Amino acid sequence: MKKLFKLIIESIFTKHYFFDNKKHVISKDIDQEIFDLKYYNTSKFFGAKKEWHKNLNELIENLKNNKIKSFLSLDVIRRTMYISRASYTFNELNYLPTKNYLKENFVGSPLMFFKYPIYSANRIHHQFHLYNFDIKFHDFINKIDFVFEFGGGYGSICENIYRHNYQGDYLLYDFKELSIIQKYYLSNTISKLDFEKIGFLSDLKDSPNLKSKIIKSSSLFIATWSFSEADLKTRKLFTENLLDIFDNYLIAFQYEFNEIDNLNYFKEFMLINKEIDWELKLINNSISKNLNQYYLFGKKKSN
Repeated sequence: MKKLFKLIIESIFTKHYFFDNKKHVISKDIDQEIFDLKYYNTSKFFGAKKEWHKNLNELIENLKNNKIKSFLSLDVIRRTMYISRASYTFNELNYLPTKNYLKENFVGSPLMFFKYPIYSANRIHHQFHLYNFDIKFHDFINKIDFVFEFGGGYGSICENIYRHNYQGDYLLYDFKELSIIQKYYLSNTISKLDFEKIGFLSDLKDSPNLKSKIIKSSSLFIATWSFSEADLKTRKLFTENLLDIFDNYLIAFQYEFNEIDNLNYFKEFMLINKEIDWELKLINNSISKNLNQYYLFGKKKSN
């Protein structure tokens, strides 16, 4: 019944645009990376990891069947990282003081708003995050020079930040299958100069100098419903090696995931990292407020 209701809402409030995407380039490197992808044996995984690797197998199947140019229409993308229901996005759109930065680029064949057919609900949702963070830490784009995004989806927040005239470097940490999507999306949406500033990482061992780079930079850690969906082993790897050295934090999370009490987890994280000025608050878009969705914003205290 819930699935039927979701489909009805989407059909009313969104429209899918399949347009001429011949101009969007798939590089030879991306073609090769897709060719080299191997399916996972999901029986080796449990819980959330098992579900995610099932999703990755579905994504691999689609990529190998030449569906990268319409990746935003894929069920696996829409289930895991794409906001398409406009019912609560109206509140977010009305909250934004300007509609600058909201125009879609149509790469990947996104779902569009019926009322504002040049916007997508996902674009609005991501701009909503950045605007809320900017309220807390005014003009943050011009005060940072390195962004680390944990679970960068298909690269939408990254692209949005560069739209705000961000001049620094950006590192997307994600599964290699999603890194392929990110490379395709970003190489077709931002300038070549900005694209060359972006790194793609799937294993921390492949970037031994990362900690040094973060320490030397004015840095921002971003994780929207990603770190909060990681298993505790992965979280521990990050908290013990990286997560306490950033200057700024933009985290969004749900109260609970896979029987992990995220609210308590992040409250303990705040207590441990007392050198950060934290703000924990319910996300105020009326819908999320009723579903226990939270922002955790942070900035390193001045000496």
